Amino acid sequence: MFKIFKKEAGLTALEVVITIGIMALISGALYGFVRVTLKAQQKSFADIKAGDEARKAILSLADNLRDTIQSSSGSYPIQNAANQSITFFSNVDQDDEVERVRYFLDGTDLKIGTIEPQGVPVTYPVNQEKIRTVAHYIQNGANPIFYYFDKNYTGTQAAINPNNVGEIRLIKIVVIVDANPNSAPPATTMETEVGLRNLKDNL
Repeated sequence: MFKIFKKEAGLTALEVVITIGIMALISGALYGFVRVTLKAQQKSFADIKAGDEARKAILSLADNLRDTIQSSSGSYPIQNAANQSITFFSNVDQDDEVERVRYFLDGTDLKIGTIEPQGVPVTYPVNQEKIRTVAHYIQNGANPIFYYFDKNYTGTQAAINPNNVGEIRLIKIVVIVDANPNSAPPATTMETEVGLRNLKDNL
């Protein structure tokens, strides 16, 4: 009497190696996907935070510019204007004095410097300027933040030379924000226009 032995199902060494290889490929792909997804999420969160910060800074800058006024010493409301900086006088802390205010780009940081009026006659000592950063990750590079327009601006005219401070009646602010310019998504551009209320004529 013969006994029939069935071969038990199982994996050969080659099949085990192939299975391990396939699992390794799948694991590697999953790891790569998760890594890319997490990186994208981190970039997105950083961009959102940078965008919120820049938006608040621009709104505050616009408010301060809108209310620019003659200094406590009688100086013209705008002291200096350039592509990436502007110095003017405004009551930014809502007290009884008019402060000297300077916004400027320092690397990728947008900063504000303020000087309180001092003494009689009133002066604004440059060494008393208090500087703080109001927005990070500003990627304008060499592109202007400030564009200046005169009383004839209707929306299509070219910006005027910023050295002509006496002609400035409206300022366009443009900032490019990107927490990591080497990764997607692309940078966000924010802009607003500010009419100088106390210099207003026909605007």
